[in-house]
Amino acid sequence: MSGENGAGGMEVDTRQNTLRSADDGDRSWYFDTPRGWLEGDKAIIYNGTLEVFLQTISWTGGYKEDYDVVLVASRKSLSLGLKGMKKDGETSKNYVVKLNEKSGWTFYRKTRTSKMLPNVTAQDFIFCLNNLVGIQIRGGYYAGSEQTQLRSLKVTQGYMAGDELSEPDVMSSIWLGSRTCESSERFEITFNNGGLPCHKWEEITSGVVQAVDSSPPYQTFKLDPLSSSNRQDYYIGRSLNITGGPGHGHSGTIVHYVGKLDWEVSSGVTSVEIVNAGEGCQTRGYLSAYGGGGSGFEASFDVLYSIPEVEIFNRGVGCSGALQSFGLEITRGQITNVSILSTGGTAYITGSAMAVCEPPCTGSGFVGTCYASGGNVDQIVIQEGGSAYSAEHPPVLKCPEGRITAVGSEGGYGFEAFVGTTSGKITHVLVKDAGSSYSGSISLIPEVYTTCVTFDLRPLLSGYVTSVSVIKSGSGYTSLPRITISLGGGVMSGAGCRNLDLRAHIGDHTAGILSGVSSTSVTLGMWASEVDGYYEGMTIVITSGSAKGSSAQIQQYTASTREAVLAGSLSPLPSSGDTYGITPTPLHVMKNNALGIDLGRSLGGQVTSALSCSCAGSSQTHPSNLVCSNSSSCARGTCVCSITLDATAPAQNEILTGETVYFTSASFANSGMSAQIVAYDGTSRRATLAVSGSAHQDFQNQLASRDEISAGASYLLSFSHVAKVANSNFNLLQAGKSTYSIMMDDQSARVDAALAAKNYFCDQLVGDNPPAPWIRLPFEKTFSFRSVPHISSVTTLTIAAEGRGFDDLLWKGNNLTVMGPNNEFLGTVFEDGELEKNAQKGGPISDSITISQEKMLEMTADREFVFKLKSQPGRDGEIRFRFMKLAFAPSTFFSSKFATDESFYSEADTTIEKYKELNVSFQLPTGIQRTPASDGILSLIVEGHLEDGYLTLTYNQAVKKLFDGWVWGQGVKRYALSEPADIGIQCDNSNFCSPTSFVDVAQTRSPRHTTAVRISRQDLTDLSNDGQVNFIFRVLNTPRAKLSPVTLSYSLLSCNLRILTARDGQIFGARLSRPSQSLIEFPGGVPAAAADGFLWLHAEIQYHEQHVRDTQGLPDQAPRILRTSTGAFYEEALYNVRDPRGDAPAEPHNLPFLSAISVHAGDMGEKIGVLFNDDYSQYDSSKGFVDNVRVAKRILDQLMQSKSLSFTLVIPPGIGGVRIFSAVIAYPT
Repeated sequence: MSGENGAGGMEVDTRQNTLRSADDGDRSWYFDTPRGWLEGDKAIIYNGTLEVFLQTISWTGGYKEDYDVVLVASRKSLSLGLKGMKKDGETSKNYVVKLNEKSGWTFYRKTRTSKMLPNVTAQDFIFCLNNLVGIQIRGGYYAGSEQTQLRSLKVTQGYMAGDELSEPDVMSSIWLGSRTCESSERFEITFNNGGLPCHKWEEITSGVVQAVDSSPPYQTFKLDPLSSSNRQDYYIGRSLNITGGPGHGHSGTIVHYVGKLDWEVSSGVTSVEIVNAGEGCQTRGYLSAYGGGGSGFEASFDVLYSIPEVEIFNRGVGCSGALQSFGLEITRGQITNVSILSTGGTAYITGSAMAVCEPPCTGSGFVGTCYASGGNVDQIVIQEGGSAYSAEHPPVLKCPEGRITAVGSEGGYGFEAFVGTTSGKITHVLVKDAGSSYSGSISLIPEVYTTCVTFDLRPLLSGYVTSVSVIKSGSGYTSLPRITISLGGGVMSGAGCRNLDLRAHIGDHTAGILSGVSSTSVTLGMWASEVDGYYEGMTIVITSGSAKGSSAQIQQYTASTREAVLAGSLSPLPSSGDTYGITPTPLHVMKNNALGIDLGRSLGGQVTSALSCSCAGSSQTHPSNLVCSNSSSCARGTCVCSITLDATAPAQNEILTGETVYFTSASFANSGMSAQIVAYDGTSRRATLAVSGSAHQDFQNQLASRDEISAGASYLLSFSHVAKVANSNFNLLQAGKSTYSIMMDDQSARVDAALAAKNYFCDQLVGDNPPAPWIRLPFEKTFSFRSVPHISSVTTLTIAAEGRGFDDLLWKGNNLTVMGPNNEFLGTVFEDGELEKNAQKGGPISDSITISQEKMLEMTADREFVFKLKSQPGRDGEIRFRFMKLAFAPSTFFSSKFATDESFYSEADTTIEKYKELNVSFQLPTGIQRTPASDGILSLIVEGHLEDGYLTLTYNQAVKKLFDGWVWGQGVKRYALSEPADIGIQCDNSNFCSPTSFVDVAQTRSPRHTTAVRISRQDLTDLSNDGQVNFIFRVLNTPRAKLSPVTLSYSLLSCNLRILTARDGQIFGARLSRPSQSLIEFPGGVPAAAADGFLWLHAEIQYHEQHVRDTQGLPDQAPRILRTSTGAFYEEALYNVRDPRGDAPAEPHNLPFLSAISVHAGDMGEKIGVLFNDDYSQYDSSKGFVDNVRVAKRILDQLMQSKSLSFTLVIPPGIGGVRIFSAVIAYPT
């Protein structure tokens, strides 16, 4: 009890289940609810009722006016009171009071004040319930003594947004005591900016302009070779922007791009070079290729053998003659002299000496020769003294008493070994030459002492690769792949090979001389590929004769006849003997009539003036660099060599600098002669070449110093990194001075939304700093809180806005209607308007509505909270939204998912015998957890074309239609786009889609659709009697559909719920570095889990950024890896940081996301999942983001066994800090 001076003692009448108290004077006192009964966020009772049964048993004195009921909030300014509930003379009555702002509640102020208190708004009422600590029921009503009895108090859950079909809950003490699945901790997400931009421009490369032709209508740029992609068409559609130097600020769109055009086929692996033949191979085998961008390569390799060792399987007997002894002198670890201490040997032969060194002897490397005659050693010559020998423990020197050679049934030569004996037995074999090329059955041939018998010596073979045969060259290789032995078994396993180094060759020079011509095909030169299909899809260009410059695509190639069938005819037809070149570059890149591009004519031709070399200051020219360097007028290494190209060569200065010229005339067709162009004058077509020994040498492609190039020699030119740009404002550019960047419109977030069957929300009209744009009244707009967790508690939606104009936001009737994504009514904001015009000076005002737990389960099932705001018709003026907030309590709930890869078919399809319906079952928790505390939400994604069709859902004798008339209405073939526009659609023959655009159904983004179905609490209870619930889906009016996943969710009653905040120490509230690992632990007893739970985290992550996907990749590399928020490539960043607990670099697979926090059970145990792996750009990061991750019952059980409910948070690298505000673990018990 509370009040002025208190009241008499309180009596409990257990027989009548009532509370009774009295006072003896003029006092105001109250019955107080017990602590904890209504403490915490109780927005769930908004729009509900408070039912009080009061009896006044006796009284004296007059009736007093005061607050009859007080809703006590944790902050006094939020508390609300109600007067006039009980009237004078009412002695016994059950009072029912509505819990909303329209029922006479006022701000509770106990002391009298002359200041007028504002009216209580919906937002005020909700805020009070958000912070409720108790309810006071007045017991003292009279000036004299009195006795009052409280017979009952009931609070009933209100009807909230989306709750029209739900049955209210009466909040009895039993009900509240068992409902423990919502935390008293309250999370708040602040939506205060537009979020993702509709067009997110990402720089994909930058550099210095190398050459430029600014003549309209299209400008030609040679881009920086150090940063440009070699892939054809790579930058088409991208924006090229001049970022520095002359022409700064100009931009245009790239309409044509040549990545790397050369005359070396880099498609298949045509040969394999044996760099190191390896050793230890036991069998022949097969090869495959990894990397390089291609696939399909197969080859086999053959193995020959050497004999590096001989195994003594049986030492034999009688293998020694009369032996001699030898002395050694060892100086500084080397054997420097060998003396013959005795003579009379009878079995020695001339051959390699053996220094037998067995422990404790040390040392190795001695090489010497024993010379013998008549079986006696008479001289020993040292070739190498070895090292690390010890005079204290010297080796034993043996001279050979036998020789071993070998023979292979299929060849081999060179093996030689010598035998050493001890006490009549063969104890040592020294292989002097392991031999080579042995194959087939290999046998040793020993030559030993005549009495030596029963010995068994066997060769230990070491195979090495001698040849590689290409079976299939594969295709698509743009860089050298790694050649490895294919895994397998049997006689072609390639087992045992080590130290093998094989190098692929994919750059065949493809110039040649035609040996035959027809109207549909040509016969290539004698050095054409021997692999069928090798040139298919490539482009052939004629480089001499009357058809010079004509080009066509090769459709088919037959290696045996060297015939290339063309996809189109060459016009005019070439003749036999004409030269040609083949490039992997597609024909559409080589030739584009609309853009005036014909590279075949400009990149091939004949040299108009021969190679000439001269030195500075000299008028003499020479036909080669050798002659130039040997002339009296030039010093060696100062000659400059150049040729003049055909008049059809490109006319832009330096556009060929860095390119390669390939010479293809008859005298050079087989030599593969080529040279790099180091300077190019477009006016004169003069190309300075790299030549060995000249002023321009040490290039990968260069002519030899003796090479001569005559006039008339045919050539081909490479052409790289050249872009045509549609813009006429580049006339000020200068090569070598202007810098550029190429930007792409990053569509990855749109693609993500499309794949998840979601709308894509961008540039939303909400903003605090800077303020959002003004919206003209009347309006209807859709908004989305993206990346929200699945919420199962009553939630407060707060909207802050300001208005201007004649119909200011605060005018009466100028309210906004809040609707759900299917236009269902959720509530009204700003309906308590003022009377004065322009009363909103000083900033935005805010208002709130509450949304039921069932509706939140439904609306956030796909991790988005989508709603609409609609103004009243006939209004004038403008409005803008400064921020919006979602406030809710973390909780746990039952959630189970069903997934399948099977489609089910329409019952009208008589050709299909099975899968006429889809039966979905969910196993429910046991015990009290089976009882739902809310309606259930069945959310699903369906794949199927539903413009004419729909699904039916059957359960508990109820049948519901799903997607009937969805989006555009049944049978409608064109529909108006809703806001915002979808991804990947063409609107009215244009790429721009507005809310009024019309689109064919066939042009929609995908056949994926999503919906949610409300299952009443009573139906769930009825369905769950046997521990599971069953649903049946059928498809009508469309051939088939696939439903996956289907998820059932509903709120629970009894949970174990623990909270960690800054009050608990640990890491909470502190700024954490990136990268780092932190352990959090929930203290106290750990009750057993009845089902899966959730770990909630409220955290600030500065510079939060999702990964950026670039499916085309970097120049000459695989698709681009993730990128950190610093702009660095993620894998590189991972290797630049170190594990704080050790020296090993972090591994990429442990930190797969840019700003997501990985969660592990216990101290870096099993990975549970990731948090914050989504887009949070629309939120105020300083207020924090909220996310949750499911923790499986199995993991909870393991943690309980260890008696430590703890988790490790792994924070990835990046800029800025991370701060964890709070953590909540909640699971059913």
